Amino acid sequence: MPGNHENEGDVFAAFRAGDPETIAAVRGWVTQVVAHAAWRFGDAESVVQDVLLKLLAIARLDRFRRMSSFRTFVISVARNTCIDVYRRQRWRERVEGRQDAGGGIVVAADDPEALHRAQERRELLRYVIQRLPDECRRLWTWIYGEGLAARNVAERLGISETNVRVRAHRCLRKARSIAASFLTQGA
Repeated sequence: MPGNHENEGDVFAAFRAGDPETIAAVRGWVTQVVAHAAWRFGDAESVVQDVLLKLLAIARLDRFRRMSSFRTFVISVARNTCIDVYRRQRWRERVEGRQDAGGGIVVAADDPEALHRAQERRELLRYVIQRLPDECRRLWTWIYGEGLAARNVAERLGISETNVRVRAHRCLRKARSIAASFLTQGA
């Protein structure tokens, strides 16, 4: 059990070595963060698994810098993963709209105005995405679709994290410009 180790470095070493008790304790720490009611994850267990996979990768590469306790580090990784998953879910809900099994937008049947607004929003989104440069679509797919961190995108592109953020912001400006031109054409 992690509490039985002389220091936090032992907890990390036991986790890295695959000690079942330590892994169970780490899973418990992660589950406490993921199970928080504010996240409202449909599949919380998959988020727990994602966090454990990240921690395993960090352990295998020995990237835990020991600047804090291992428990604090685990909770931080879990919290940041939850934030990423939460943002992706909210983004998908806002952009893609809720869909039923047939691919249609789900809105109250007695609210034709909401249905019309949702359909217009999807049409605008399709228009904007079709006109964005390939670089922007690829960048957004990595960031919003796959949920990659700026660091991972930077590694793929061979540029700095700051440059990734600048490019994502420029793509957002392009998207807003395209949307504005679409909206002024229809007016």
